[in-house]
Amino acid sequence: MQIPIGPDHWLEPLLAEAVDAALGDWGLQFGTVWTARSIDTGARDVGVDLDAPRTWMMTRLGLCTRTLLPLHVWVSEEVPRSIIAGLGFVELPDGDFGEEGVGMLAELSNLMAGSMSRVMGEHVEGLRITQRVGDIETRLLCALPPCRALGVAACDAVCTFRLEASDGQTALLRFALPRAAVEVFERDLGDAGGQEVRRAA
Repeated sequence: MQIPIGPDHWLEPLLAEAVDAALGDWGLQFGTVWTARSIDTGARDVGVDLDAPRTWMMTRLGLCTRTLLPLHVWVSEEVPRSIIAGLGFVELPDGDFGEEGVGMLAELSNLMAGSMSRVMGEHVEGLRITQRVGDIETRLLCALPPCRALGVAACDAVCTFRLEASDGQTALLRFALPRAAVEVFERDLGDAGGQEVRRAA
């Protein structure tokens, strides 16, 4: 069973901290400034340096706006020590973002994975989030069924990461981006990560 994380769930403050850490990491790397935000509200203010490197792509992806990112998170409590989270963001504008756009999504998802691993690893013993190709893959997938399984109504792209605990338990973390260009992600549908996500749908 997957249940929404409410403000009283033990994971909520950890995920909120991890999201802030990821956006803070993005700011350090690319010069975009983000203000503090809360995980349990759909309206969050951001401060954006429009002249910052790569901000133009963030704007195209719908991430640089005055009101940012309704954040929806789910956790599976059926498997001990497992965490399955879906991070659903505002709708992206229509259009083909091309190879550079895919790269931007991958960079953002990698930052998210790294930040979550750092923050949550301090609180959940033995937990790590792997993200390197050749270790456990980072994937951009285009498929509606896994998004429905996550409770996301309309979503075209899903980045997946594997979480591993020291006792051998594993789970998927899913980072969902609605309305990305379908054709950009089609090539990833045949990989192992895509098969695993489709089986979960």
